[in-house]
Amino acid sequence: MSEPLPCPIHARCGGCPAMPAGAEAALARKVARVAAALERPVDRVHPSPRTLGYRARISLRVGGDGRPGYHRPRSHELVPVAACALARPEIARVLARLPALPPGAAVGLRTDGERVVVVLD
Repeated sequence: MSEPLPCPIHARCGGCPAMPAGAEAALARKVARVAAALERPVDRVHPSPRTLGYRARISLRVGGDGRPGYHRPRSHELVPVAACALARPEIARVLARLPALPPGAAVGLRTDGERVVVVLD
């Protein structure tokens, strides 16, 4: 039996299509993409010690109910996001406390490791 994934919405949100395959498979995909872009083999890889909570920036869209979300894959349908397993912990804390936002707006959350900036567009 496989372990449960750290994100309850991964199958719907479209933000983490490689999550079910695991960290090693995700790293292999990234290395392959870099090798293809450089048109040469990758000599060395220094993987991050973080397999979760590493994104310092996320971009979301606000749904009709005022809650931010990710687009479902190949769709304009929004999946509300109260927490994101890939976002840095400080972003996750702010995301969980956001008030209702204007429907249709784009919202970006960025961190420097301590502070979080929320940009509403």
